Amino acid sequence: MSMTSTFNRMANLVTANELQRRIPDYYHDRTIDAECAIDLFVDNGFQSDYVVVINEQGCIVGVLYLPSLYDIDCGDYDGMKLSECCDPIDPNNFISSNTTALRIAEIFSEKGTDILYVIDNDRITGTICYTDLYQMEFIMCLFVMALSFEEAALGMIRAQATGADWWKCLSLERQSKTISLYELRFGRLLDGCEKLPYDDLLECTTCCDKQKIIRKLKLFKDAKANAIHSIFDRVEKMRNNCAHAVSERRRASFNIKRAELGPFISEVQELTKVMCEFNKFVQQHEG
Repeated sequence: MSMTSTFNRMANLVTANELQRRIPDYYHDRTIDAECAIDLFVDNGFQSDYVVVINEQGCIVGVLYLPSLYDIDCGDYDGMKLSECCDPIDPNNFISSNTTALRIAEIFSEKGTDILYVIDNDRITGTICYTDLYQMEFIMCLFVMALSFEEAALGMIRAQATGADWWKCLSLERQSKTISLYELRFGRLLDGCEKLPYDDLLECTTCCDKQKIIRKLKLFKDAKANAIHSIFDRVEKMRNNCAHAVSERRRASFNIKRAELGPFISEVQELTKVMCEFNKFVQQHEG
């Protein structure tokens, strides 16, 4: 099974049911003043920048966002109910609890909405904002996606370039860093080595190193070449973000705008598929 199909299989197992913020982030509709509005967020320890408002019957009437409270004058909310201050619910932002993470990423990119409401058996069970996507389950999916992209690039270089040729594409500084990583990984010094172990060294290059090799050797000659070259940097940043443990606040959304995530995933998958098919074609004709 290819890593691309592994990514899809994993991502389709992660659903809104696992990603949602389950209620009780609900606050009953009541008369408030500005100070009490801020207290709603103090109550939940500022774990989110919004709270969901329900009426006495337990039905959701809207969402109150913390940033909207920063600009109000003292007393603006005096005598008002939460339902009069909050943003109304858009029925177009309802998703089922079995909606996959991939589809959720596409929805955020397509609609530009701040929040989605998870429905299970005709009942709203929770909410998902864009940053809620970046939980461990989905991060692992993105990590596999980045690895599959880089593995396809590795295969392209191996299929078309000799060791000496691709090695010359790297600057002396990048060659030195690659050798250092090789020595650390394999526990073998290369000083005085008559013939460099190019195959193993290639596995010690970074994603951006592979991009430089593919570009300088013009290994990708069709119309997708520019697209592949432009995406390597973003893929490497994604992989590094996924591979290193960081706080939830720093992780946030990996600096990927919500309008860009869906198209980014589609682009990486498409280019990975193109490179894999090319590598398979080369192998078949060599055989």
